[in-house]
Amino acid sequence: MKKTACKSEVRGLFQESRSDGIGIFLISQRPQRVDKTCLSQCTNYFIGRLTSQRDQQAVNNYIDRTKMTKELRDFESGEFYIDGIKRDPEIVKIREAKTVHSGNSPKNILTENKVDFYKNTKKINSRKKNMENPIKEVEKVLPDTKSFSHLAGIGIDFALGSAVSGIAGNFVGSKVAIPVAFVSGRTVGSLATTLAMYAGYKVSPYGKDVLMYGTAGSAAYTVGSVAFDILKLTNVNMSALDFIIQTATGAQKQ
Repeated sequence: MKKTACKSEVRGLFQESRSDGIGIFLISQRPQRVDKTCLSQCTNYFIGRLTSQRDQQAVNNYIDRTKMTKELRDFESGEFYIDGIKRDPEIVKIREAKTVHSGNSPKNILTENKVDFYKNTKKINSRKKNMENPIKEVEKVLPDTKSFSHLAGIGIDFALGSAVSGIAGNFVGSKVAIPVAFVSGRTVGSLATTLAMYAGYKVSPYGKDVLMYGTAGSAAYTVGSVAFDILKLTNVNMSALDFIIQTATGAQKQ
């Protein structure tokens, strides 16, 4: 009721909030003391138990049912008269809170008893797991159509880069003699392809994702080719290791 430093600004927010896309919650235990201009701007009303006659009179103009103001004082804990959410007003019973308080109100939130806090947080999380639908839990770890398409696109770009690098590497290896004995033409060709694709990724304004993941696939192929060159140089023959390198990088053993 008093004129305070911020009252006119707060009232202005209520009057102009919808045009600016602002949503405001106005919460009070004493509706009689709430600014009438602000109260009249509210679209949805949640009215709980009111024992004071003045408070009942304050909300009387916002209740369609005339007898409801008398019924408000008989509401149980958690009961609310709700108007604005649906076409017709209704009385609903709000369930009890599922959270657990970690202790008394802290004097300093930074020094609150963390042991109690984490202990109660663990309780909440375990209770939440028991309450959740197992089907929804499965849905959380499965990709939706959009995510699946995105992942498939990344895989295709990666595989395409690896394939291009392999073709270029094998072509160079069959046509060019490399002066360094332990470096194959395949490695040189795939490395050149990787550098060319990376340069395109950095310079070209188009196809950034394709070039980025294609470069990654080409680089993986180059790494596999280098690994096979090293194995050939050291005369190591391990079929399991060859299979892993081939599967992971796409490079083929020569």
